[in-house]
Amino acid sequence: MTTQRLPPERSGSLQRRALAGALMVVYAVLLHESYRNLIAPVFSYLGQTYREPEVFATALSIALTVVLGMALPTNLSSASDFILWTFYLIAVAPSILIAQYADILPRDRALWMSLWIAGVFLLMVWFAQHAMPLFTIRIDAPPALVTLAAVGFTVLFTGLLVASGGASFQLVALDAVQDVRVSYKSALASIPFLGYAVQFQTAVLNPIFMAVGVVRRKLLVVTAGVVGQLLIYSVTGYKLTALSPIFVIALAWYLSRTRSRLTSPVLVLAITGTMMASLLLDHLSGGRFFVTIFVNRLMAGPGVLTSAFFLVFEDQPKYQWAHSFLSPILDSPYALTPGYLVGRVFQNVDSQANVNLFGDGYANLGLLGVFIEAAFLLGVLTLLNAASRGVPLAITAPSSLVAALGLANNSAFTSVLTGGFGGLILAFALWPRGQDMNDEGDVLPSGSGDRMVSPTKRGRRPSPRRALRPIPRPSVVSDRAPEPSGPQSADADDVHRGSP
Repeated sequence: MTTQRLPPERSGSLQRRALAGALMVVYAVLLHESYRNLIAPVFSYLGQTYREPEVFATALSIALTVVLGMALPTNLSSASDFILWTFYLIAVAPSILIAQYADILPRDRALWMSLWIAGVFLLMVWFAQHAMPLFTIRIDAPPALVTLAAVGFTVLFTGLLVASGGASFQLVALDAVQDVRVSYKSALASIPFLGYAVQFQTAVLNPIFMAVGVVRRKLLVVTAGVVGQLLIYSVTGYKLTALSPIFVIALAWYLSRTRSRLTSPVLVLAITGTMMASLLLDHLSGGRFFVTIFVNRLMAGPGVLTSAFFLVFEDQPKYQWAHSFLSPILDSPYALTPGYLVGRVFQNVDSQANVNLFGDGYANLGLLGVFIEAAFLLGVLTLLNAASRGVPLAITAPSSLVAALGLANNSAFTSVLTGGFGGLILAFALWPRGQDMNDEGDVLPSGSGDRMVSPTKRGRRPSPRRALRPIPRPSVVSDRAPEPSGPQSADADDVHRGSP
C-alpha cells in the first residue's frame, strides 16, 4: 500500500489555513471576553448591550468566521488580499460574532444576518481569487514632478490646517476628544473641501510618507508622515489618525525585512496579540483604556452598529442612496442621513453612527443593497490592484492600511473619496516602478505578485560580488528532478490567480 504525499507548496498552504482558522477561534474568545467584561458594562447607554449567547448560534458564528479565514489567501500578494483580510478582521468577523451576544436583534434574526454577511463576503473572496480582471493602470510622469506635487500639497494643506483649525502639538487625550470634534465640524462648515483634503492627507499621503521612509530608511520622511498625522489629530480628534503611525510603521518595518512576505497566520496573530495585550494591560492597570481604544474602537463598535442598522431599517423605507449620489433624481424618505438617524433612534445621541458596507447597504436597499456595495468594493479593489501592479507590497500594504481600517466605518461608495481609495489608486498609478530595491540591488517583490526583475534584465550591470559568487554543485548525481523546497518553492496561493 502506497500513500501519496502532498507537494510541499500545497502542504504549507494547508498548514497556514489550519493555523489561521485556529487563531480565529482565539480571536472570537478574546472579542467575547472584551465585550462582556469591559465594553458592555460601560457603553450600554450607546446600545452596546450584552446577553448570554446560545450555544448553537455561538458555535455556528465561530465556525463561519473560521471558514472565512481559511478561505482567504494564505499568502498575501496583492493590495486586494491585504484589504480583504483587514476588512474581514475589523468588520466582517465582529459583525458575525457580536450579533449573537449583543442584545440588539432577536436571536433568529441575528443568526440570519450573520449567515447573509458570511455568504456575501465568501463570494467577495472567491471573486477576488478567481475572477478579478487582471490589467495595469499606469500614468507616466516624471518622478521628481510626482514628489514635488505630493510635498507641495502637504505643505499647502498643513498651512491651511494651522491657519484655520488651530493645529498644534498640544494633543488632547484619546478619551477626551469631543470638544475637538465639535470645533472641527464648525471649521468644515466654513471651509469648502477641507474634509476631502483632510482625508486625502490622512489616508493617502501621510501613510505613503511613513511607508516609503521605513522601506528606504529615510527618517525625515517617516517623521513627516507621523507629524502630519498628529497635527491632523489635534484638529479633528480622529483617534485612528493618532494610532495609525504605530500600525503603518510596524507593518512597513516587518515587510521590508521579510522581502514583502505576509501570511495569514501572521496577520491574525497580530490582531489577536493586540487584543490579548490590551486585556492584559487593562487587567494590570485596573482600567479599560486599551480595550476601549484597540478593541472597541476598531472592532466591537463597528460590529454592534451592523446589527443596529439591520434593526432600525428592518421594516422601514430604504434610502436607495437618495441622500447620497442619487439625490439629484430621488427624494430621501428621511430628513436625516442613515448615520444620524441610527444615532438618534438606536444610540439616543445627536451624532453620526458610521457603519460598514453591510449596514449601509441594508439601509439603502435591504439585502440587495449589501450585495451592490460589496460588488462596488470589489470594483474599487480591482482598480487598486491594476494601479499597484509592480509596486512592492512593503509599500502598498502599509500605505493602504488607514483606508482599509476605514472600511469598518465607511460604505463602499464613501470609501472612494473620503475613505482614500481613490487617492491611493491615483498615487500607485503614478508610482515610479523600479525605485524600491534592497541593499543588494534586487527589486523588492511586487505588491501584486509580479516576479522579481534582476539587475541584468533591467539593463544594469550586475554587482561584481554577486557575479563572482560560485554556483554550488549537487553532491549526489540523480536522474530524478529535485523536489522544490524552502523559500524557492511557490506556495499554492502565490499562483492561484496566475501571474498578474
